[in-house]
Amino acid sequence: MIKVIKQFVPWWSKIAIKIVLSRFPLSYHFWGQKLGIFQHGQMLDPEYACEIFDSHYAKTRSYLPDTFVVCELGPGDSLATAMVAPCYGGVKSYLVDMGNYATKNKLYYQQLAGFLAAKHFKGFNYASNFTLNEVLEKNNSYYLTNGLEGLRSLPNETVDLVFSQAVLEHIRLSDISDVIRETYRILKSGGVASHKIDLKDHLGGSLNNLRFSKMVWESNLFSLSGFYTNRLRASEIVELFKESCFKIVSYKESRWEEIPISRELIHPEFAYLAKNDLLISGLEIVVRK
Repeated sequence: MIKVIKQFVPWWSKIAIKIVLSRFPLSYHFWGQKLGIFQHGQMLDPEYACEIFDSHYAKTRSYLPDTFVVCELGPGDSLATAMVAPCYGGVKSYLVDMGNYATKNKLYYQQLAGFLAAKHFKGFNYASNFTLNEVLEKNNSYYLTNGLEGLRSLPNETVDLVFSQAVLEHIRLSDISDVIRETYRILKSGGVASHKIDLKDHLGGSLNNLRFSKMVWESNLFSLSGFYTNRLRASEIVELFKESCFKIVSYKESRWEEIPISRELIHPEFAYLAKNDLLISGLEIVVRK
């Protein structure tokens, strides 16, 4: 029902609604997992969670050893990777997020285990009485909920694979360079990272977020209200990876046929952007240390 309503709410109304709702003293689990208003992706669907890991593994497997250590940025509503990664050879998982968003509902992890078993996956450890902490412990996984500081706590050159799914665009503009540098630091020599990045606004799938000045958009009023993206374009993101000494392995764009809003509506601070940058709505990038 909420998804249907969202389709008919104008982008500017979504900003106002989310600013108001985010100030109510209710937990993320109420807004996100019960109402779906501030939901962090679709990871509560076991099949979707497995498909996401499989897609990143498929793009990086030729660079990975038979057994590997994985770091997921922004696991969101579930810690599925803790159970899925061992099915592909993962021996340790670091799951790094900005807060404690993952469901603790035992039923979800039971459903995930059932889905994996039905697909004849092996390697994960699960029993029906496991708590979330036991799911993590039994699968040698660590859930870090303090964002950049969590990344900084990981040892140098200990990770083989870093991946994220529609996460990098949500990292604060002031932090994104540091996050990319930290992923380089924790990767082993020859380690690989795979990221899918959504460059559309998260207000309706356009570029209405480019209407605002940096001062307004980066303010706490906007950035802490559940619709923030850092507004970096594809060429700028690629440059950040290069500045951190990553080698680009593969790069794939999604594009609009036309810029989705008039350039006259875009804030003058973005006048430097080329038309090509404004036509790119998303990218998938694989980089290597």
